[in-house]
Amino acid sequence: MTDVAVPPARDSGTERRSLEGRIVEAALRCFGRWGVTKTTVDDIARDAGISRATVYRAFPNGRDSILDAVVDRQRDQFFDTLARVVTASSGLEELLTNGMSQAWRELAGDEVLAFLLEHEPEVVLRNLAFERLESLIALCREVLTPYLAQWLCSERASRLAEWATRVVVSYAVAPPDWIGAPPSSGSASGETIEEWADELAAAVVPTFFLPVLRCWEGGSGEDAPRGSGAIALRGAGEPSPPDGQGGRVPTEPGTAPNDVLPVSYPQTTLHEVPHG
Repeated sequence: MTDVAVPPARDSGTERRSLEGRIVEAALRCFGRWGVTKTTVDDIARDAGISRATVYRAFPNGRDSILDAVVDRQRDQFFDTLARVVTASSGLEELLTNGMSQAWRELAGDEVLAFLLEHEPEVVLRNLAFERLESLIALCREVLTPYLAQWLCSERASRLAEWATRVVVSYAVAPPDWIGAPPSSGSASGETIEEWADELAAAVVPTFFLPVLRCWEGGSGEDAPRGSGAIALRGAGEPSPPDGQGGRVPTEPGTAPNDVLPVSYPQTTLHEVPHG
């Protein structure tokens, strides 16, 4: 009796994920080309090289569910990249500086987000208002707090994660005049997005965050930093700059910066950071 080769069973779950990924990639290209409002399911199907009916089989709710899938995909990639950066940090100051710089790099380098902010800002802003903003902040707290808790108690790590998220979102949506908008490709200035993000983080972290973190040093009880001694703002063996150097901003005598942590959005006072 002759053996008959049996083809391997098809994994319907894998095929579905592959199809969904193909549609999401096509939607990203279309959104970057025409924006969300003008992009139709037919446009996405044509770009993906499939039929309109196939798109609806994968995403029964059409464009709205595709947009949700695009947001989920971009969000997961954003946090994966950010996690790799903050994991490699050896001190809290380095974590904040590198993490915020990487966040601004990712956001400023997203061509779809840049197109929407220029041509359809309402699409972005409605996702940064009220309950949706709070959902975003809650997600960022959940992701970032464990990294910050290496140096801070859980309560302060959570507060710092929320604060950093609000600053990143504020500057990504409306960059302050002293830094300007992120450079586009082929910018006449020659500045890159990476340089722009690094410069922004290097100014913001010493100005807003370090005075608060230094005020937290030496706390006790539930508010104490993790472990004993001062908060590890810098990596082991890396000296701290003298007062008045390295971007430090002295605080007024008798003030407690942690008493005035920003708790609302947007924080317009954040746009008054001096450049240089």
